[in-house]
Amino acid sequence: MNANNMILRNIVPENSALTVDSCDTVAQALDLMDRYRCHAVGVTVNGFFTGLFTRSDFIKRVVRRDLDPRRVAVGSVMTVNPVVVSAGSGIKEAYYLMCCDDYSHLPVIDNNKLVGIISEHDLRKDIACDLKNAQAKNKIMESMFRESYGLCASY
Repeated sequence: MNANNMILRNIVPENSALTVDSCDTVAQALDLMDRYRCHAVGVTVNGFFTGLFTRSDFIKRVVRRDLDPRRVAVGSVMTVNPVVVSAGSGIKEAYYLMCCDDYSHLPVIDNNKLVGIISEHDLRKDIACDLKNAQAKNKIMESMFRESYGLCASY
């Protein structure tokens, strides 16, 4: 599939809609992130998505303030009302938002529900895979047209 036409719904990583409750501790959020090897989780209040907590939030708002992650509620240090993208948005739109506004993660929403969190790494990986497939197709085409075609090639 061409990256120009790809929508986020098709590339949102599995298990990327991880959430914690705003009352959970930062330590609990970090444990979940470590378990699933991700750098961001959604934060909910009564089941509704309200924010994003990233490793960057942890460094800026917990470590730098010398707070105890076992006692601080994740809701008090999360990114409130983060910019979100629709699951039907194109990959180019998401990448543009990340590059222009310096976001490393974007929550992906479908029907007002968090369906995943896409990272800049996810987008780069998907674009690289698309480029690799295009290069492979180009090599096949080049090799096909380099071969001689019997008697016709000598005329």
